[in-house]
Parts: sequence; structure tokens; C-alpha cells
Amino acid sequence: MGKVIDLTNQTFGRWTVLKRREPTGRRGNDRGAYWWCLCDCGTKKLVSSGRLIRGGSQSCGCLAIEKSKKRELQDLTGRVFGRLTVLSRATNDDTRHTRWFCSCSCGQETTIRADYLKQASEPSCGCAFRIPGDVEQRRCCWCRETKPVSMFNKHKGRPAGINSMCKSCAKEQEFPRRLKRYGISKEDYLALLADQEGLCAICEEDNDRGLVIDHNHLTGVVRGLLCRQCNMALGAFQDNPLLLLRAAAYLRKVRSRG
Repeated sequence: MGKVIDLTNQTFGRWTVLKRREPTGRRGNDRGAYWWCLCDCGTKKLVSSGRLIRGGSQSCGCLAIEKSKKRELQDLTGRVFGRLTVLSRATNDDTRHTRWFCSCSCGQETTIRADYLKQASEPSCGCAFRIPGDVEQRRCCWCRETKPVSMFNKHKGRPAGINSMCKSCAKEQEFPRRLKRYGISKEDYLALLADQEGLCAICEEDNDRGLVIDHNHLTGVVRGLLCRQCNMALGAFQDNPLLLLRAAAYLRKVRSRG
């Protein structure tokens, strides 16, 4: 097991590291090092070494809320987004998102979240992706294919409570964002996959569900691609080679017992 870097008194964003959490001794609870951190706002919380070092955690959450509020304080009244014209700010029942009362070019009026107005490829009350006279199907905003409603995820921030992007397109768009968390590109992932001949680096089996990224939880360094079972096994053994060797020795010892 790698030596733990002492982060005591270091600052990461709004976090100040106070001390390391003492190992609990309970299975699965001591995976990686965790630190008691104090946020500038006064909140105290446990944060993993990996999230601190890689910048995955900059605060207790107060920083993200402040940034969101600053973005959404902008007055959008009168602006046009796709098929929607903003009429006024709506009564907000969502503490994290500003909503706007809008008129759609189809004649419908609707209340829409500010992030949808700014990010959607074709903002509308939902008519842009509905199939006239057919409530069982809708059109994906990304691939433009007509698909059953069951192939779209639910999303309370979108018109009709349904995501405008189908599940397969949403998964495809999420993939690069997941890779970014580990500091690698899609090309880097494919290069790793080719180097391993498309097989798990441990069991060397092909996996229909795809291979996940294995990384060092202390440094954030990507080590390879594993099937989900092998990745979970490493986590259960806390990345400790000695425990893995003992497990292998135990299996050899009891093999004759059936």
C-alpha cells in the first residue's frame, strides 16, 4: 500500500485540512485516506485525498451554490431562446435553480429553469420534440430520431419532466465528462483499451458492460481498465497486495475441501 501524503494544514480551494481520520478498522470503510476539513463558511466535513489533490472538491458545496446564484441572477426578461420568449421571473420553489415564465412560439406558456434556457439545443415548451398526436413517442434533440418515451430519462427540470436527449445519446455525451474526472481523453481511454486488447487487466475477460477506469485513490493516477467485478474486488481488499496474496493462499488451502 502506498505511503499516505500528509495534507495537514494545506488548503484546497476553500478547504483547510485539519487532520486525517483515524482508520475505523471496519471492512470497506478505510479505502483510501480521508481528512477532516474546515470550509471557509465554517462547515466541517470528511474529504478523500484523491478529491482534494485532483481538485474534485473545493468546498462543502457553498462555492457551487454561490456560482449558480451569480449566473442565474441575470435578468432574462424579453430574451428569446429557441422557441421560447422569456416573460418574467417565476415564483421559485427550487432553492438551487432560478425559473422563468416563458411563452412558446406554439402558443403554450410554461415555466422553465434558467439552465435549460441557456444550455438546450432547441429550447421549447416540449413541442420541438413531441410527435403530433402521439404521446408514446418523442424526438431526440441530439440524434433527431423518433423513439418511445421509455427511451428517455425523467428530468424534473425539463418540459413535461422528460429529458430531451434519449438515453443512448445521453450516455454517449456523458462518457467524455466521466473521463475528464480522471484527467484523460477519449483517445487516451481507447489507447488503454487497445493496449489491453479490449480485456480486463486482471481477469483478462471481455465484458459486454464495458471496462471501468481503475485509478490510485491517493494520487488520482489512472492505472488501467478493469471489469466491474475486478474493480470492486480491489476496492474490497483496499488495494492491499498483502491481503490479496493471503486471499489467494487461503483459496489454495481450502480447495481440496470442495
